[in-house]
Amino acid sequence: EPYPSARVASNPDVPASGLPGGVSVFASDGGNVADTVMVPTLWGSVYALNARDGTNQNGTDPLFKFTTDFHPIGAPVTIYRDQTDQRIKALVATGGFTDSLSPTSTLWAPDGVNQYAVSFPITDNASVPILDTDVLADSSLGLYIDLGKGNRAFSQATIIGNEVFLTTDSSDVNSSLFGATNTGTLFRIGIAT
Repeated sequence: EPYPSARVASNPDVPASGLPGGVSVFASDGGNVADTVMVPTLWGSVYALNARDGTNQNGTDPLFKFTTDFHPIGAPVTIYRDQTDQRIKALVATGGFTDSLSPTSTLWAPDGVNQYAVSFPITDNASVPILDTDVLADSSLGLYIDLGKGNRAFSQATIIGNEVFLTTDSSDVNSSLFGATNTGTLFRIGIAT
């Protein structure tokens, strides 16, 4: 199914040749049997699918989505247990994605747009989709980390104990000129307890 049109008519649409991050599979009850598949999109949404039959657990709605354009999720979702409230949460980081057919992938993640790492609860959600603005307004839902303008996350975040480790790059890794200069950043962010 194609991505929806850009939220703002003057913005370009999601590149058809772009690749979203891979899926993440986990047991929603914290047990040993995987029952949920988290699927990120370049439109800035995350869907929770039933691992047994592939149906969307939230009807036609994503579990989470960004409210503005230019926040592609090009890396797998990180699943973790919040040590504060013991809820299983997902963390996504935005901006980077693979697009080997188009050297203009920065059109969907422009240099002047702030990118984010946002986490949200996977279970016990009264209403979906959870919006990025919901997490910003209510820190009990999860983390809301501003990565800055043009700092695109191309790889999955890692959470160890109460710390998030995340890498970003300010240049376009899809460009033939990538690697000519040092443009990467490692973020080490403490999770409040």
